[in-house]
Amino acid sequence: MTRQFQETRTEAVVRFVRDALHTNRISETTFAMHVVERYHESVPAAGRIIQFRTEGDPFVCATANKQRLFRMLDPQFTDSRLPADLEEAIVNALPPTQFAACRRELARRYGLMDVEIPTAGDALRTVGQFTSALGAAMSAIAPIVADGSVDHADRPHIAEALHKIADLIAQGESLRHALLLATR
Repeated sequence: MTRQFQETRTEAVVRFVRDALHTNRISETTFAMHVVERYHESVPAAGRIIQFRTEGDPFVCATANKQRLFRMLDPQFTDSRLPADLEEAIVNALPPTQFAACRRELARRYGLMDVEIPTAGDALRTVGQFTSALGAAMSAIAPIVADGSVDHADRPHIAEALHKIADLIAQGESLRHALLLATR
């Protein structure tokens, strides 16, 4: 089955970048610096398609890198597309809220659920995250069931509740994996 989306993958990533910049009051230059750091951490020098400036005046490098990055994110410039390894660096450079939402959206495009796979010893942290997600889901569901029925009047609350339930399911799966790790 082929899925069709309202926006391209790059447009989805750009939406989360714009939200992160606006919500967290991050400048494009600062964000680009974080992206370059993540890109250099995750892609070996020989495999880098994009060559960001790293030598010379730091201000000049930061400005040039910002221009290069945001040109790739601007749909008006069709001659410059976003490479997959750079997309990964961009997503990893997002603040936690937008990072989680963007990762969830990208997984959804493949028909998958974003589930963090914990490492050995993460069970306690994972229990805390699961409990937090459970509380958030219950809080989101509460206004829907408060009157004893679920109907059209609850529409304004449904999207948020679905989002929180998806988070809860993902955290539950992460907790399950952490517990399985403990039995090995």
